[in-house]
Amino acid sequence: HYWLAYSGGMDSTALLSMLAMHRHRVQAELVALHVNHQLSVNAEKWEEHCRDFCKTINIRYESVTINVRDGRKDSPEAWARELRYAALEKFMQQDDVLLTAHHRDDLAETVIQQLLRGSGPEGLSAMPETRRFGPGWLARPLLAYGRSQIEDYIKDQRLTWVEDESNSKQGIDRNFIRNTVMPTLKERWPSATDVLWRVSRVQADAAAILNDVAGQD
Repeated sequence: HYWLAYSGGMDSTALLSMLAMHRHRVQAELVALHVNHQLSVNAEKWEEHCRDFCKTINIRYESVTINVRDGRKDSPEAWARELRYAALEKFMQQDDVLLTAHHRDDLAETVIQQLLRGSGPEGLSAMPETRRFGPGWLARPLLAYGRSQIEDYIKDQRLTWVEDESNSKQGIDRNFIRNTVMPTLKERWPSATDVLWRVSRVQADAAAILNDVAGQD
């Protein structure tokens, strides 16, 4: 199976649409998998939207509900992400692939986050295109593309998506980086996103070399 982590947002909607159009090119079944975090008053409406869209494009749809309210108060976003991936992994079978819609702008934001945490090569490598995940793999097929390209695709295909109201909350570190830091960097250095992508690849190579040498030692 190809399990697509489908939130109903713009990015995962674009990826699901692309994959649905090219489903004849893959031999494994494509399934849209939605995680309901129960954090928004609109959570049920989002799930209904996702179910209806999958029905429209004739893609199998699955959903799972998780409870993140009783988690870590110091980092609720990290706790929600941890629970989300744990829930997604339960669907995985041998050699299945989980697909996420992370793109180049997401990667650039992660590099900045990791830099401010004082991370080394492993952390600064941010998001690999593929890695082992449970009994199968996790893949990010949109890392070669930026947010603006995905927005163009969505407009061209006239697709609708859900907008998570928490994306505008500046108290969340990633939102502050996305809405304030990155626009300021791009105004001064227009190629900032691509540069940060190159930084992540260099650090990924460095981390791989360090691991190889450590293994030999």
